[in-house]
Amino acid sequence: MTNKTKKTGTTSKIGTTGKKALSAHATNSSTPDFHYTPILPKSRVDCDWQHLTSDYVAPTTLAGETFLKVKGDGLTYLAEQAFTAISHLLRPSHLAQLRAILDDPEA
Repeated sequence: MTNKTKKTGTTSKIGTTGKKALSAHATNSSTPDFHYTPILPKSRVDCDWQHLTSDYVAPTTLAGETFLKVKGDGLTYLAEQAFTAISHLLRPSHLAQLRAILDDPEA
């Protein structure tokens, strides 16, 4: 890629190194092929769900697809609720009970 400078009329090369590096990477045979793997299951999970609130979410459509739009405050609220729900698991007394169970040869 070249770029002509208007003041002097000289030509400078910009981005050639990046282009070469990119094409070298694309032809590198040691680079593994990408295979998509879904992170979340599409099937319904059998477990109890707790409805927290509907205040921070709304369905939205983009390019013909429907998505759930979540406000940033909603993610903060979710994190607060999650840490409150599991905080008892992090207490030293609870961890000591778990350690005792793991250390018990009869358990």
